[in-house]
Amino acid sequence: MTVNINNLRKQAAYSLDRVIKTLNRGILPEKEFASHKLEDGTYKHWEGDVLIDRDDLQRDLDNLRSNIWVLLCCYEEGNPDYKVVYDEVEASGGLARFNDDEEE
Repeated sequence: MTVNINNLRKQAAYSLDRVIKTLNRGILPEKEFASHKLEDGTYKHWEGDVLIDRDDLQRDLDNLRSNIWVLLCCYEEGNPDYKVVYDEVEASGGLARFNDDEEE
């Protein structure tokens, strides 16, 4: 199988670009004030924080994560500087999943 590394790199860049734009759209102006009542009755206040719906990020983060996993599996035969590093990353805990119901 041949992997078009240039296209993969571009797709990763586009996914990251979409994630950053979504995050930037969620930045509350410092002059704007928002709050949310927590379960213990206290309030969390945001001024200048990022406040977005997690579903807005899900697809683009999943795409970026997939691009990175493919890059981790790519290698150049006979080149120790460009080897498969998937197992090393997986052994150290892998890549976290965003919005993963199974995570604690």
